[in-house]
Amino acid sequence: IEVISDESKQDEAKSEEDILATFELDGIEASNVFGIDSKLYIWSSVQKLTLPSGFVDKQVMYNSEEIGGATNSEDNGIILLYLSDDSGENAGYYVFDEKNDSLHPYVTVKSASESFTFLWPNESVTVPDGYFETFHTYDEVQIPAWMPEGSDGDVYLVYAQNDSGEKAVYQYIPKDKSLQRFIKQPNIQPVLG
Repeated sequence: IEVISDESKQDEAKSEEDILATFELDGIEASNVFGIDSKLYIWSSVQKLTLPSGFVDKQVMYNSEEIGGATNSEDNGIILLYLSDDSGENAGYYVFDEKNDSLHPYVTVKSASESFTFLWPNESVTVPDGYFETFHTYDEVQIPAWMPEGSDGDVYLVYAQNDSGEKAVYQYIPKDKSLQRFIKQPNIQPVLG
């Protein structure tokens, strides 16, 4: 399994001076950014940036302004916007949830068969019985997760989207960085004879 973080991708950007000039002229203040305590700004264009693999340019409406973003699919794809602080530092891609008008860090996990992007769950995603809400630190980013009551942190549930655009709750095992779709098992009592 290969861990892909946005931090390595931002180093691939073309010319730092050109990029900062674009930001300084066109930054838009971001709101509803999960997992970040400081003020961030959305860059109005990603044309001078290296897009993550599989993503293409896409114009996006954000707070009634059209800005440049990226998507991996026109149908139900992940939308990325590029954010930084007011000096153009601490920059990276963030997932834009249009429905909930929110942003969260773009963090992916690549397994042998497909890639997954961690998502921040909204009110439609419920905590399964026997689990409590927590955060798991993954590649230096706090990811919302659920942990079984009484667990020692060897298994978490996370909300993610696969390469096919399917959003679901997945069982995540940090030790080997594996993801598997979570299927709630029925509460069956053994029959004693």
